[in-house]
Amino acid sequence: MRTTLKQVAVFKTSVSTKEEKMYIMEELKQAFAGIERVSLDLSDEDAVLRLESDRIAVGKIRRRLAENGVEAVLLGFFMDGKECI
Repeated sequence: MRTTLKQVAVFKTSVSTKEEKMYIMEELKQAFAGIERVSLDLSDEDAVLRLESDRIAVGKIRRRLAENGVEAVLLGFFMDGKECI
C-alpha cells in the first residue's frame, strides 16, 4: 500500500539557453534530493519546467530558481494526477 502521493509541479520559466537549462536542472537535482524527475522544454515558448517527487516545496523551488536568475511562474500543481491549483 502506497502512503505518499506523487506530486508534479509545472512552471513557466525564463530559461532560454541549453547551457542554462542543464545548469538549472542539475542545480535542482542537487538542492532537492527527493526530485525523481525534472524536465525543461526549451522548444515550448514558456520554457516549461516539470518536476516530479513525493514532496515538492513550490516556494523553495521558486526561491532557488530566483537565486539563479530564473523567473518562474507556477502553472499547475498535481497530486496523483489531480490538479490542486
